[in-house]
Amino acid sequence: MKRFLSIFILFASILMALPATTFADNNSSKTIPMKKEKRREHEPILDPVGRRTPPAPTVCTISHEGIMVAGIDNSQIDLYEAYDADGICILSSPSEADFISFIYSVTEEIELRIYSESYVFSGWWNP
Repeated sequence: MKRFLSIFILFASILMALPATTFADNNSSKTIPMKKEKRREHEPILDPVGRRTPPAPTVCTISHEGIMVAGIDNSQIDLYEAYDADGICILSSPSEADFISFIYSVTEEIELRIYSESYVFSGWWNP
C-alpha cells in the first residue's frame, strides 16, 4: 500500500509540474485592442470645445475560425486591410478568410484595419 501511495504522489507531483499550456487545445486566437473611429469625415463633432478622455478600446478576437469585433455583426464588415510599420498597405480584401490566412502568415508587426459602414477599427498584430 505504501508503494502505491508513493507512486501516486510521484505521478501527481509530475502532473502538477507540467505547464497548463500542455493540456490546452491548439486554438491560437488572439485578442487585440482596437481603436474605433468614424469612417466619414463630414459628420459633426458633438463637443468641439474641451478635452475628453479617449474612449475605451474595442476588443477584437481573431482566430483561424473567424474575426469577432465587439459591438458589430460580421455582416457589417466591408473591408479588411493590413499595413506595414511604414504605413504602406500590404493587403486589402473584402474576404475574411483571405485576411485571416494572410495575417497568420506574416512574421513582422502589422497594423490591421477593419472597415464597417460607419466605423474603422484599427489595431496592431504581433505574430
